[in-house]
Amino acid sequence: MRITVHLKDSTEQNLRTQAENEHRSVSSLVTEAVDYYIQHKRRKEQGSKMFNLIGTAKVRTDAHHEINKGREDDDRA
Repeated sequence: MRITVHLKDSTEQNLRTQAENEHRSVSSLVTEAVDYYIQHKRRKEQGSKMFNLIGTAKVRTDAHHEINKGREDDDRA
């Protein structure tokens, strides 16, 4: 898939330098960064769900199910 993005000049230069330092294409570096960002956001959302399920006094019975669901979703990503 081809996507066009607009970056600040300094961001573009940093991206090109990093790709060159790692002997990788800019495309592969951007793909890795986007994948990492999406996975991080999903995990953060899953953590918020867990805190809401836990409550203050006891853990709800479906908390374990939600934890496993989040892990499965991460494994599929």
